[in-house]
Order: sequence, then structure tokens, then C-alpha cells
Amino acid sequence: MKVERIREDGLRIWLSDEEMAGWGVTYDTLRRGNPRTDRLIRQILRRVRQESEDWESCLLEAIPVEGGCLVLVSLVRPREPEEQPMACRVGDEESLFQLASQMEMAGPFPPSSLYGMPWGYILTLSAHPSLTAEHRRLAEEYGHPVYGAGALAAAREYGCLLAEGNALEQLTGRVPPSPDPQAIPH
Repeated sequence: MKVERIREDGLRIWLSDEEMAGWGVTYDTLRRGNPRTDRLIRQILRRVRQESEDWESCLLEAIPVEGGCLVLVSLVRPREPEEQPMACRVGDEESLFQLASQMEMAGPFPPSSLYGMPWGYILTLSAHPSLTAEHRRLAEEYGHPVYGAGALAAAREYGCLLAEGNALEQLTGRVPPSPDPQAIPH
């Protein structure tokens, strides 16, 4: 198995016919669910991990070539939390108001929304230049932050929208609350 880096997020792996025969596979039998293919893929992934540890998933593409098979590997690197929206689970009102008060002192508010949940609240914060490392630290101190679009989607799907777009401003009294939070579409 010859491994060659072709760019920062890509590898080229050459498998000879002999190597493939040693694994009990041919190009025509390379498919998910085939136990021999699965073992070969695990070996390929171990080699990929040796070449580059900083990835969360990858795409493998097998191409038949004379004398074997070429496997192109595209690595998907994890995004930094700073580049992702955040949903912060907060268990009670006191913690929620303390979090908002502390965030007010940390700098300009990022766009935020608040959802009521059976167990407490979810405060969502947009991935925005005003979302600072101090805001993230405070979210960890007063709640349980989760990063990514999936966390926001879950809040929208299962929560009851209480404030949209400016929840932190409403919690700190900078702007009056919406007249009827239930009337806001979500």
C-alpha cells in the first residue's frame, strides 16, 4: 500500500493486484458489507490516520487502474467552534439571567434566540464576529454549550420559541420583550 499526499486534505493510496488478492478482494468485489472489503477499509483508515490525525470523516473513492486500484481519500476536517453556531442548555431561570448579565459585560451581544424546554432553556447564539471566546467561556460556566447547526435545529424543532434574534438584549432589559412570544413563527 503506497500512500501519497496530494493536497492538505487529500491522499492517494495505491493498492496492487497482489495486495488486493492478499486481502481477498478485487476491484469488482469492493463494496460495503463485504467482510473482506470492510477489513481492507479499516486498514486503509489506519494508514490515513497515520498520515493525518486532524479529520472527523473522509470520503474514499476507488478507481480501477492497470495493476491494481487507486483509492482517493478526501479528508473532512472539523470546524473550529468559533465558526459554528452554539446552543447553550441552561437548567433554570437564575442561571439564564446570570449568563445574560455576564455576557453583557463581555462585549456586544451576538444574535441570540431563546427556547423553552421541559427541563429548562436553550439559548442559541449565532456564529457571528461578536461571539467571542469570553462568551463561549461564560456559556460553559453557566450552561452546557453544544456547537453546530444540528443543535440549533433541535432547539427549533423541540423547543418553544420565547425570544428571537435579540434574546440576550431582552433578558438584560436593553430592549422590551416581544409583545407575544408565542406569535413569533419558528
